This record gives sequence, structure tokens and C-alpha cells, in this order.
Amino acid sequence: MGSLLALDILINNHDRVPTVWTNAGNCGNLIISHGAKGESSQVLAIDQVITALNLNANNPIIEKNFAKLVENTKTYLHEVALCRNGGKRREVSKEMRRRDLSSDEFSEGWGWVEELRKGYRSRAERMQKNHRAFKRQDLPIELFQEAVRMWPCDGCLAFFENAENVKYLMKRREERRRGRSYQLLDRVRDFIAVYTGHDIGDKGLEYVAKGSWTFVERLVNLSEKENFLLKLKSDLKKQYELSMNFNSICDKYLEKMYETFESVYRSSTSSSEDSKVTEGKSDDNDDLLKRVSAFKGSWTLDKSASSPASELQKFLASLGVGWFKRKAASAASMSKTIDVDGTKWIENTKATIITKTSTLLLDGTPTEDVSQLDGSKVFLKTTVNLSSDDGIQVCTDFTFTSDSQKNMSQRVIRTLEDEGKVYLVTLQLKVTEDAEPQIVKRVFRRV
Repeated sequence: MGSLLALDILINNHDRVPTVWTNAGNCGNLIISHGAKGESSQVLAIDQVITALNLNANNPIIEKNFAKLVENTKTYLHEVALCRNGGKRREVSKEMRRRDLSSDEFSEGWGWVEELRKGYRSRAERMQKNHRAFKRQDLPIELFQEAVRMWPCDGCLAFFENAENVKYLMKRREERRRGRSYQLLDRVRDFIAVYTGHDIGDKGLEYVAKGSWTFVERLVNLSEKENFLLKLKSDLKKQYELSMNFNSICDKYLEKMYETFESVYRSSTSSSEDSKVTEGKSDDNDDLLKRVSAFKGSWTLDKSASSPASELQKFLASLGVGWFKRKAASAASMSKTIDVDGTKWIENTKATIITKTSTLLLDGTPTEDVSQLDGSKVFLKTTVNLSSDDGIQVCTDFTFTSDSQKNMSQRVIRTLEDEGKVYLVTLQLKVTEDAEPQIVKRVFRRV
């Protein structure tokens, strides 16, 4: 089933399980057969369609929809990469929880939620008549808002079909309030729970994630030398041209979606290799995490010992930062305060033009940030490694989602020198995969 869901995302087949789309889905397009004695069951997929958006049309609406599809695809696949090995759920900040639960979030496009609440009594009476298990009860507007947040479409009404579904919704709400939530992968769990009455839980999601990741691996391996999707389309067109319309399947769409799958796969596998290095050089990863506490404290930037301002400006220009911000950043003084709490790295940065707090997870769990350029999502994956001299280095790899930065790869390496008195931050940037890396060093001294 997980493999099938990954295929659906690739071909934009939205009429099955709503993973990256905001629709109700169609459980009738996913059939599970009972295997005979001694045989395993099978997942049968019906009525799938390749909805390859025509990216050659120069249509702003199509381009906007495609950008959203790519963004959600990356989010889903990153969550799959994390979940498949039983990784921890992403931590949801208190600010995000408050925002998710606020009524303002549902004012645009979801005004029917309030109308639903107003007419809920009469609807509940009708439901009670049709579903004996359902007992009418007064439910707060917050619960309806939670349903929309989990499943932002008319399909969320299924949460109120019977009493068990309501209980499940309340259970999921409490989980999310405690910070246990996947942004998109949990939709699979919700879909199954609503239509089958069975909660597959974290273990079930792990199986789904393994299946999705298996599909990603197979797709990338099939396309080592050439884009497998384009070759497949070409071969099928020769055989079935008279009976099928292949002209509606946009080649550019297939290329872009393959690149999306490949980029997530490459970034995840490289991060896994970093983790293996850590495991190979230390018998106890907990010991590594304890040693990270040496970074705790207050630091101030030493411009004279850092890379020249011209190199920093060139680095920022390659990232797409405007002239004014580049000049301001190179001239600004800067101080940092670092705190380490278990696997949490909390870094407060104060400069002339910016004040920011960053939270990283040292166990490799991806975190999200927002690009200062265009507000797009940026995924950060942080690992703790041993350096060549057996010192500690904290490495963060960036995965960009915006069109202007998606081919870039950025790494930040943090180390301590001079018996812990110097905090060295090394910035590495590759504009393309084959390009030579740009390197900038920022030296901070302990206060």
C-alpha cells in the first residue's frame, strides 16, 4: 500500500488516498483481497489516472498548483524517510500548535466550518437515525477546526459519522497537542481509521513508510542512466499509440517529479551515511550527544579572524540574497547563545539586522525552517560526528524547496577550537551538484 501511495504522488493520481492533496480521497479505488489459505493478501489498485500537469502551457495557475504539489511531495517523502526506521515524530512547536488551533486559520476558504457547527444539531439527528452507534452530543467548534486541520476538505465530515470516529479524532487531537504529529503521513492513518474503524497506529505507519520508500529506491535505481519514466512512456507509446492518448502526459512534468523524488532520496541517503560514520567511530552515540554540551554558552563574532566580507557577500549572492542584505550582513556585528537540552540544539542569534532562534534535533530528525528569500520551506537535518582529530562536529544539511534554490546543497559544520574558547562555523554551498563548493568561515569567541 505504501508503494502504491508513492506511485500515486508521482503520477498525481489524487483520487485514492489524500496524502499530498486536500481532497476526501476515494476508498473504493483501493481494494484488499483476502488471500487463500497459505497465501498473502494483495492490494489491488483500480481507476488510477496519470494527471501530468501541462507545464508547457505557461499557465500561472498550473505552475502554482505544481509548486504546491512538489512542496507537499518533499514533505511527505522526508516524513517517510524518517518514519520507515521507526524515527521519532517531528516536534511541533507551541507556536505552531496555537496557530493550527486558531479560528483565523480557517477563515479563508473554510468558512463552511462555522456553518457546519451552526447546523450540527440537525445533522447529528439525521446521522443518529442512519447510524445507530452514533449518539448526539454537543461538540466544541475547536473539534471541527481540528478535523479541518487534519484533513482540509469536505472529507473531514467523515470524522463525525459515528461515535468511534469522534473518539479517534479526539485521540489524534491530544497526540498533536503533545507534539506527536506528521504533517502529511498521518493523513494515511486518518483515512484508514475513518473508513475502516481501525487505527493502524505508529507501527502501521512505519509499514506504510517502508513501502513508500521502497518505491522511491526502485524508481531512482531504474533511472541511473536515463529517466526511466520518459523511456517507459516512449516504449508504451510505440505499442499502444492507437488506443491511448500519450500526448496529455507532459514530459516536463515527469522530469520535474522524478527530480523531486531523486533529490529527497539523495539527501536522505547522504544523511544516513553521516549517521553510519558516527556509529562507526563511537561505541555510544549518547556519549557524543553529551560532548555536544561543550558548545553551550555565549559567543561573539570575531570579524578579523573570519573570512573576508567579500567572500561572505559572494556566498550570499550565490544563495540569491539581495545586495542590501548582503552588505548589511557582512558589516553587522553578531552574538550567539547556544543551549543543548538532550537532543535539542537551541541557538539564539542577535545581529544588527536580525534576531532569530533556531532549534535543531541532533538525532537526525528533520526540522523545518522558512527561507528568508521567498518564504518557502527549508528542511534541516542535523547529525553529530567525530572529526578527523576526534573532536566533535555538529553538521546540518539543508534541503531547499524553492525553484531558485532546489538544485543547491548547503552544509553548516560547527566545531570547537582552542580548548573550547573558539566556536568555528564553516558554511559550505554547492550551487549545482557538479559545482565546486564555496566555503566561508565565521569565528566566534567565548564570552
